[in-house]
Amino acid sequence: MPEEEDADGTQLALRPLSSGSEVEAIGVFARLKPVGSSDTRGQVEVPTRFGKQKNVQVATGGGKCLEFSLDWIFKETELQEDLYNIAGYPRVQSVLEGYNATIMAYGQTGSGKTHTMFGPDEVLTDFINCDPNLMGIVPRASDHIFDGLKHGEQESSFIVQCSYLEVYNNTLNDLLGSKTNLAMREKPGSGLQVEGLSYEMVTSSREVMAALARGNARRVVAAMKMNARSSRGHAIFTIYVKEILAFGGEKAGKLNLVDLAGMESSKKSYAVEGASNNPLRVLEAKNINTSLYALGSVIEKLSEASRPGGSKSHVPYRDSKLTRLLQDSLGGNSKTSIIVTLRIESQNVEETIQVTLSAL
Repeated sequence: MPEEEDADGTQLALRPLSSGSEVEAIGVFARLKPVGSSDTRGQVEVPTRFGKQKNVQVATGGGKCLEFSLDWIFKETELQEDLYNIAGYPRVQSVLEGYNATIMAYGQTGSGKTHTMFGPDEVLTDFINCDPNLMGIVPRASDHIFDGLKHGEQESSFIVQCSYLEVYNNTLNDLLGSKTNLAMREKPGSGLQVEGLSYEMVTSSREVMAALARGNARRVVAAMKMNARSSRGHAIFTIYVKEILAFGGEKAGKLNLVDLAGMESSKKSYAVEGASNNPLRVLEAKNINTSLYALGSVIEKLSEASRPGGSKSHVPYRDSKLTRLLQDSLGGNSKTSIIVTLRIESQNVEETIQVTLSAL
């Protein structure tokens, strides 16, 4: 893996050259969100050891200090490009080689998940004129895929489609169409299908981002105490790549780009327009936390099985619709990146610890 030093001497891995088969099945990363001018930074440190940032230290009450080890920790000052090159590039490259892959942002509400996945609002509202440096994982992944196809086998032809699905209160809504409460069906020979889900042909990143912007306008959002525009459901944007080989046969891969709703504490995050017992917001929070717990259980089982000598046990994919939808992109020959977004204000250190633990 080629490396380059940034201004403070940190080694940043750039554009891994490994093939999809060499990428770890599950990679867990963390990203620290910058602290606002009116907040106090908690005691959260990322030591650089042998040119790598793989540990985060969190000071708790009573003078204790906890340390967590992940595949990479991104400090507040690191760029969108740095994050993509390390956490995203290998997984997207594997899709071009016929694997399934998933990249998801996971964390507390208001911790920067949407910024990590998409970038600031201007990336969606004015993609053509936005600053490319601000682009998040989704537009970079789209550019990566179409650039890869341009340099693919000349004798082959390619088909690229996308879909956009919202898991809201454990129901499935089509964000590229107008259908809600879609049903999942297991079909022999083709696996799990979402009936009625819209699929759009796309031939460029501009078309991908246009579809994404239309879909985002249909997501359920609400003003919450910790986030003025809080997503109230999980969103799965999927890019499907099919290569039709000149000598016959096909090779296909798909990339799930998942913007998860944030983990919520009823004490800190509640509806701005009403009391914390707002029935709909309470129901949303319950479903969000339940599905995130199910996802954490699946990831834990998969992580145990992937370790040397690790035991293989039942993976509870069926505990939620979210995990059921992601089953073929979390297990098997899939490649997954989990990016844990962390709020590091002093008042949120407790949640930072909980979120980090749940992803390990």
